[in-house]
Amino acid sequence: MAENDSVLNSIAETVGRAVGTVTGEVQAIRAEHPDPVGEVRKAVATGEAKVAKATKAVRARVKTAVKKTKKVVAKATSAAAKARKRVAAAQKTVRKKTKTAVKKARKVVKKAKRATRKASARARKAVRRR
Repeated sequence: MAENDSVLNSIAETVGRAVGTVTGEVQAIRAEHPDPVGEVRKAVATGEAKVAKATKAVRARVKTAVKKTKKVVAKATSAAAKARKRVAAAQKTVRKKTKTAVKKARKVVKKAKRATRKASARARKAVRRR
């Protein structure tokens, strides 16, 4: 039995040392962090604040980028509309000029035909008289 007692004593001492070591570690951690839940809450709040700040900055940059893009698109749209109007006006002018030129050309051709007919009729008449 003495042997059993010494084995039990050595086991008890080993277990006691282990429990003492664990207890010491736990106490050291508690000394460093008396309120771990509060520390975690503070860390989370700090992280949330950083994320909110970064989000706000990014949101502002995106808003300005969108505004600038809208302005550029508006300028491009208005420039395209003006260009279309100018092209339409130029096409209208070209159509008018072409129409008047065609009318004048037809008149000239008509007069030339008439003059040719008259000249050939006179020539025929002159030939008959001889």
